[in-house]
Amino acid sequence: MKGRIKFFPIVNFITGSPGILRNGGIWRWIKVEIIKKRIPNIMMQALHFVDFNVTSNIFNKWFEGRTLKDWIREVDKNYTPKFFVDSGGFKHLHNKEYDLSDYNIKPTQEDIFMLQLRYGADFVASLDYPIPPNLNYKEARKRMELSIKNCLKLMELVYDKYSNCNVFPYLVVHGRNGYEAKYYTQNLFKNLEEYGYLDKPFGIAIGSLVPIKNHYELLFEIICSIKNVIEQYKKVNVHVFGISGYIIPFLIYLGIDSFDSNTYVQAAQNLRYIMEENYQKNFYAIDEKDLERCGCEYCLYLLNGGIENAKKILKSRGYLRHEFNGERINKSKIYSCIAMHNLEVQIRLINKLNGMKSKEEFLNWLINYSKGRYSGLKLISKLSDN
Repeated sequence: MKGRIKFFPIVNFITGSPGILRNGGIWRWIKVEIIKKRIPNIMMQALHFVDFNVTSNIFNKWFEGRTLKDWIREVDKNYTPKFFVDSGGFKHLHNKEYDLSDYNIKPTQEDIFMLQLRYGADFVASLDYPIPPNLNYKEARKRMELSIKNCLKLMELVYDKYSNCNVFPYLVVHGRNGYEAKYYTQNLFKNLEEYGYLDKPFGIAIGSLVPIKNHYELLFEIICSIKNVIEQYKKVNVHVFGISGYIIPFLIYLGIDSFDSNTYVQAAQNLRYIMEENYQKNFYAIDEKDLERCGCEYCLYLLNGGIENAKKILKSRGYLRHEFNGERINKSKIYSCIAMHNLEVQIRLINKLNGMKSKEEFLNWLINYSKGRYSGLKLISKLSDN
């Protein structure tokens, strides 16, 4: 087997006024547990603060002489996670430019890079312009050119202008099909070679996949096309943005090195409880046997407080507080328990895959994993072609 797969759960830290654990609803409780468990790798969306009630004044207070990591160390001085900060490019999916003027941030590669450094990033993604499925060819080509230009700019920032910044750049590539992905990646590598950056360390991050996340064969086609181009030039780590769930073991077998996801939270917000091997079950259909079968600390918390009591709390108004498991809580605590259980299931799967000693063992596991799912069997046949 190749090196260990890294999973970066997406976490929203800036959810209001400064103080990591002060606010955020479900995110407040998730942040408590993420820090308590010392999750080693975290993905942050650079512009996540715009989705919360964060004014420019509040935003600036977060960064008065400190990074986001410094705020985390105030909670646990021994917790030093690796931060992968994206560029916020996904917000450009349906908007050419996101209005950040209130925060004195321009939608340029350099301004986004400086924001990533303020977070305390270890890994940074280039500012990209994702390509929606129905975008016309002319506009798609324009977005590719802009994204490649930003890739080159990021390499310049990391290795020339701010050479002491100590961050690792990931250059984002896109494609709505194998041909488009190949064209984009080839152009990127030719430009890197031309501008003298090909020998510098960097990774490749694949974007624009979320809109097609349920089209497994198309995902395969795009990822294989990109990897085939990369292998013609050099060995680099490959990250996949925003894809998780059933297909992840197949992508890992293909050679993906890392991925990120907020599925654990999204599923919880929709009252979806993730079972082993990525099946999801409506939380109202969960019973004590399901909680006992999992046995994670969050399921045991719900079990001790009473699963039926937890379901009643979920139907209450958000501001009401209830007695549960010896403490007074509101329903966001129950939501966070579902989310952290979901995350626990994802981490268990990655640990299992990382524990496999050979590709043959992995393939045999994948075959069993695919049984009973037509889509899985089709993916197994695709793997044999690669």
